[in-house]
Amino acid sequence: MEINKSDLYPKNLEKDVSILVGKIITNIEVSDGKTILLFTTSDDKFYKMYHEQDCGEDIYLEDVNGDMADLIGVPLLTAEAISNNNKIPFVKGRNHCHIDMASYTWTFFKFETSNGFVVLRWCGNSNGCYSEEVEFSEISEKEIKRLRSVWGFKDISTLG
Repeated sequence: MEINKSDLYPKNLEKDVSILVGKIITNIEVSDGKTILLFTTSDDKFYKMYHEQDCGEDIYLEDVNGDMADLIGVPLLTAEAISNNNKIPFVKGRNHCHIDMASYTWTFFKFETSNGFVVLRWCGNSNGCYSEEVEFSEISEKEIKRLRSVWGFKDISTLG
């Protein structure tokens, strides 16, 4: 019997990051490899920013511009994602993604609160046959507990 990946990862839980606008983030955690961010909001909702690993790709949080603590405890005014999708010419040694990969994608997540701005820069690269997309999904409390038990997570204070 063939397993349908969409059965394991229901698409109806995938969200646009703009769903966070107006919400108050109470906690943000990052996995040890900087491949997963977990968000908790004051309305007891949980979100995961990640890439669903397939095979020959590498997607990770490359950089944080701003203080992640600025996102905690106040309503989000802006939450958006912007991606280059290989539109910027690759220059060896300047783009910082792995230089031996045929394809790369930068994804920027921009957040604004009354405390300030934060930009998360994700780098995705592959041999060109795999998705480099960063996904954002609402997850259950059970799933967030499972993720915490499997992966090592740190508080946001380790970033930015």
